[in-house]
Amino acid sequence: MFTKSQLDFFANKKLALACSGGIDSMVLADCLIKHKIKFSLIHCNFQLRGEASEGDESFLNSYAEKNKLTLFVRRFDTRESAEINGTSIEMEARELRYSFFNGLHNQENFDLILLAHHLNDQAETIFMRLIKGAGLTGLSGMKVLRDDIYYRPFLEVSKETILTYAKENKIEFREDASNKETIYQRNKIRNQIFPIIEEINPSFKNALIHLGNLSTQTKSLLDDLSNSWLENWYNSGKLDLKYYSDKTYLPLLVSYVFDKEILHKDQLEDIVTALASKESKIFTLRSFDIEVKDFIIAKMIESNSTAITYISFNEISSDANLKTELIDTSPKIFIQGSLYLDIDKLKFPILLRPLKTGDKIKPYGMQGQSKKLSDIAQELNWSRSEKLSNKVFLDSDNEIIAILGYRISEKVKLDSNTKHILIVN
Repeated sequence: MFTKSQLDFFANKKLALACSGGIDSMVLADCLIKHKIKFSLIHCNFQLRGEASEGDESFLNSYAEKNKLTLFVRRFDTRESAEINGTSIEMEARELRYSFFNGLHNQENFDLILLAHHLNDQAETIFMRLIKGAGLTGLSGMKVLRDDIYYRPFLEVSKETILTYAKENKIEFREDASNKETIYQRNKIRNQIFPIIEEINPSFKNALIHLGNLSTQTKSLLDDLSNSWLENWYNSGKLDLKYYSDKTYLPLLVSYVFDKEILHKDQLEDIVTALASKESKIFTLRSFDIEVKDFIIAKMIESNSTAITYISFNEISSDANLKTELIDTSPKIFIQGSLYLDIDKLKFPILLRPLKTGDKIKPYGMQGQSKKLSDIAQELNWSRSEKLSNKVFLDSDNEIIAILGYRISEKVKLDSNTKHILIVN
């Protein structure tokens, strides 16, 4: 049942097959053997079915010995582990399984770990994610190749085809009685919900696969069309969606960017609604917080409390993060966002630290009058994220001489006597 491209893909690779002893993985094992492809077996004994679990392990031991295959087995006390971690049996088994697989992949240097998921499994996965409100990534279903490790050669093969192969080739396998128990979500969908829906539409599973393919294609299209502003998001943590403010597909773009971060469908709707507001709103996603305001989304960056002290000019000019340069003549063009400081007016040591409440500066052009940084932030319409991430330079007099990326003070301004200029980009 392998295609030529799959056989070419297997060539010269060290393979392992995750094998439960059930019909799907045993058919996959038989196909590998018939094509004389070398592989090892991996089996998880979750010890959930008493003697049946022991029988699965014993069956695979005999199969491995008969076919001269290496078998890796790991036993888990799944129920106890689920209680400790406060998860369901299904979720805990999945975590234990992939933790074991990942460890073996590194330990044994496997190129690929094969999984026997098939077309019907894909339909069930898409349906499960659909009813949970998944976005484009989730509705795309399982990938044939995930993380360059896990490969599903049967993902486009129907269960009916696998059953026919098993019958024609007299494949021995273990029946898992728990597949009929409806305490597990997937079993409930497979055994109860799907049969009812298929009474209405016998091609329902094909419709789900079609939905998955459309989601995959849509995501690929967005990947191609959104490279520039998506790259800007990854680099700067800021997403400007003003151009799309009146587009009906704005929610799709937000879902696309934050698909794996959004906690639930209602949160996506709240973020889209907040985009049109002039008042900023903070949302907590899975991995980070975002600030939403006036069609701009900014990642909340925690203030780095670590201050950096520069003892000499050489130290400040050699800091790659500051991107400094030294010039001896006043530039004809001043680039916005860059700082231009008179080196001879710098009093070392110079301290670089985050903004603090009550900070003041004597901005260039205000004839020595002090101004609160909070007022400057308000004038410049800084987001909360910018307030947390921006930093200031202080000299040995403990005076703020520059706001990184924005302003310098009168104290270090260029004048007719300036001979050496430090530019901080």
